Amino acid sequence: MYKFVTLLENKHYFTLNEKRIEMKKIIILLIISVVVSFKLFSQTHNIRINTGYLFSNIAVSPNNIYNGRDGHNSLLYGIGYEYKIKKLLNPQISINYFKLGFDDKFTFTNDVGEKTKIIPIPHHFYYLSVLVGNRFEIGKTFKGYLNVGVSPSILLDAYFYYPQEIVSILNIDPQVNLKDNMNNFDMGIYSVVGAEYNFSRVSVFLEAFINRSLTTYTNDTYLKTFSIYNYYYSVNLGIAYKVYNNKKR
Repeated sequence: MYKFVTLLENKHYFTLNEKRIEMKKIIILLIISVVVSFKLFSQTHNIRINTGYLFSNIAVSPNNIYNGRDGHNSLLYGIGYEYKIKKLLNPQISINYFKLGFDDKFTFTNDVGEKTKIIPIPHHFYYLSVLVGNRFEIGKTFKGYLNVGVSPSILLDAYFYYPQEIVSILNIDPQVNLKDNMNNFDMGIYSVVGAEYNFSRVSVFLEAFINRSLTTYTNDTYLKTFSIYNYYYSVNLGIAYKVYNNKKR
């Protein structure tokens, strides 16, 4: 059911790593340029810290071998900066850490082919994501807002786990590393709808977050006949602290 492919061609291996290095450089330069440019115009900015309950799954094309998969639940942790210029112009940069994944299924059958047991096989993908977007808000003390942007992400680790029943029968390692086979860079788009209540320089907020990958984590050496995209939803709760520059608005 599973096929594990290593990078056998040195040419492809170095090409893939060069792409990863270039993507990382682009992300770093993007963050620096956005921060510098925003500081020239912004009079205040907010430090935002949040955590959330996350549900994730995958979208597969063509969708056949992954039929019947279950989504995965986990927690999301984030910290960000919001540069306030106007109500309709509030650029944000955030860093989120989270675990995505899904549960595949392994089916046991008896001698006549009848299903006797179905065991989940968890797939876990650990990501660090940089969110660059803009927040549109209405209200003053009690605010509603919409935040949209892009979410380039780096894969930190990826595993799937054989169930103990298979490990004991085949005498294999229960944990299988997938990171070296998968594409380690992901580009996505996100949107956030939320509400925020201000207490002077501190505010609390509750928001609904959705993210959809635009790039597949498969490649020419790993499940190349499929395109597999991560997507996830989360409900986040957090606090924001307002920091002022010396300049007056």
